[in-house]
Amino acid sequence: MKPMHALRCLLAATTGAAMTLATPALATTAGEQAWRFRVLLDRQEIGQHDFILRAGPQGRELTSRARYRVKLLFVEAYRYTHDSTERFADGCLSSIDATTDDNGTPWQVTGRRIDGLTLVTVGDERRQLRDCVLTFAYWDPAILARERLLNAQTGEYQDVKIAPLGEDAIDTPAGRVPATRWRLTGRDLHIDLWYSSTPERQWLGLESRTPGGRVIRYVLR
Repeated sequence: MKPMHALRCLLAATTGAAMTLATPALATTAGEQAWRFRVLLDRQEIGQHDFILRAGPQGRELTSRARYRVKLLFVEAYRYTHDSTERFADGCLSSIDATTDDNGTPWQVTGRRIDGLTLVTVGDERRQLRDCVLTFAYWDPAILARERLLNAQTGEYQDVKIAPLGEDAIDTPAGRVPATRWRLTGRDLHIDLWYSSTPERQWLGLESRTPGGRVIRYVLR
């Protein structure tokens, strides 16, 4: 797999809780929690990805905004933008509205949960999912028990395997903190995730290595 294709696969998966935080690395206000990441390809910063989670009377609402630019020899080789709003109720996705520009290729995904069914529309295609669906919502540790996740860029309901790798530590703006490392694998996916060692399992970081040996990292800012 070419490195740029591997980058696109990861970006598609990553785009896609109001509580007191155990670490000051994450920004919190009343009823709102935010994860703001620098995105690095090897050691080069290529953009940012922000997640803002709000609590409301009908459940939780997540807004996600990603902006990436990859340059090769000072020439822009790749551009990616993604914006989505996802709502969750009773632990399930209740709606999603997402738009993506993958280096000039547009994507639009919408979905609604009605009478126990999740209806997902991708372009002119409509899909019906019977499960209680979750997206690649890394901020929610409930995904660690899932075997399928909805890709917010492509609308694909992907098979995944998620397994713990043991205790570790990760650098944050508040310093190095204890964490538990998990590995998520699937078709074109090889992603390591870090969560705090506290009972809340706060999401702290992400890393993936492409088949070409390049490393993509999400680092809290």
